[in-house]
Amino acid sequence: MNVASTVTTFTGETGSANTGNTIVGGLVGYIYNFGTIRNCYTTGNISAISANRNSTVYCGGIVGWMAGMAYPYCKIEYCYSSGTVSAWNTADNTASAYSGGIVGQAYNAFGATQFNFITRCVAAVTTVRTTRNNGDIVGRVLGYGINMSVYYPAVGFTSNYANSSMMKLYLAGASTGALSASVTNSTTDKDGGNVTSANLGTSTWWNSTTAWSSVWGTTEDLPWKWPSSGTRPVLWFE
Repeated sequence: MNVASTVTTFTGETGSANTGNTIVGGLVGYIYNFGTIRNCYTTGNISAISANRNSTVYCGGIVGWMAGMAYPYCKIEYCYSSGTVSAWNTADNTASAYSGGIVGQAYNAFGATQFNFITRCVAAVTTVRTTRNNGDIVGRVLGYGINMSVYYPAVGFTSNYANSSMMKLYLAGASTGALSASVTNSTTDKDGGNVTSANLGTSTWWNSTTAWSSVWGTTEDLPWKWPSSGTRPVLWFE
């Protein structure tokens, strides 16, 4: 699937007075069981908002929630997002609200199998935000991973990067500030490797560091190109 998504402001809410979760992604709300999202991007500000204190909120730059359960697994490959990502629970600032530059939350099912994969994705997002003052539920690439397998982590990460100046913030009532969560600067964990804002705007970095040169071209199989006056890759048909 090759899809470009330019989002100015995207806000979603689901649920009722007592139950229901809010799941929003810049491209897809959730992937369940198995599925692949490849060669996509989103731009703009993405928010998942709930006024239900019993609701769990998930928001991701590409996917809000992913839960691999079966072959051929859940995969996100060669995607990027930019703008801001926010998970809000306006009724309860202690409720869980997961926010990630690419995926809000990932769930890995029981068993001796790795079910979720994020590969060669770039979170060019400027801020990821939550209503809960807990740095563990916010991440530059993945907000949070739940692992039910004793054999594998929630997500298999390969060569993912994130804006080095991205801020992790919380907003709870009148209180706002930076989350104290540390960033390990690794291309194989939930925060991804560092890339500067300046390098994000150059085709050289995308070609050499992310290895997107392998998908540069003018066809469905080689869908990415660098526009003559642009600062990000676009798809071949644009």
